[in-house]
Amino acid sequence: MAYNFSMRTRILLCGAVLCGAILWGAEPRLAEFSLSVEHRVISATVQVEGAFSPEVMERIRSGFPVTFIYTFTLKSERRLRDRTWSKTRISVTCKYDPVRVEYRLNFRKDGQLFDTRYVHHWTEASRGMVSLENLALFDVPEEARGRPVFVTSRVNLLSRTRWLIFPDDLEAPEISSTIFTVYE
Repeated sequence: MAYNFSMRTRILLCGAVLCGAILWGAEPRLAEFSLSVEHRVISATVQVEGAFSPEVMERIRSGFPVTFIYTFTLKSERRLRDRTWSKTRISVTCKYDPVRVEYRLNFRKDGQLFDTRYVHHWTEASRGMVSLENLALFDVPEEARGRPVFVTSRVNLLSRTRWLIFPDDLEAPEISSTIFTVYE
């Protein structure tokens, strides 16, 4: 069965698809996710792409604090449900001061502030928000040593609602590392 759409209908459909693509933009994703293990401490390097949607940029420019939340979970495989050994939450908060033309970045690990940076250029601020390099995440628990484990990562970029009712967070899909074993 072939559909015969009029030219007007085709133009309207193409316009709707283009408007949807422009409004929603590229979906955020974890472009790089690598781990290193040294003396039972697991460190991660993470890079997020597509994090700065127009909605996020509008909030930053208005001076409201914007927080990106990185959640890392150390797990081991089981048949029915993976076992969670440890969980770490890293938050990066950006607050723009239009008077000083300055971005303040606060970095917290499990709620504890561990770094604050003041930068004057958006490129430095944006890089600090979406790029974590060699950040120590876990000290592998004694019970998990010698067992095959893996790490999952998820990034929540913006909590929001649609039509003032439905929760709809802007987040990158969860990804997992390869399975590895820590013996030390």
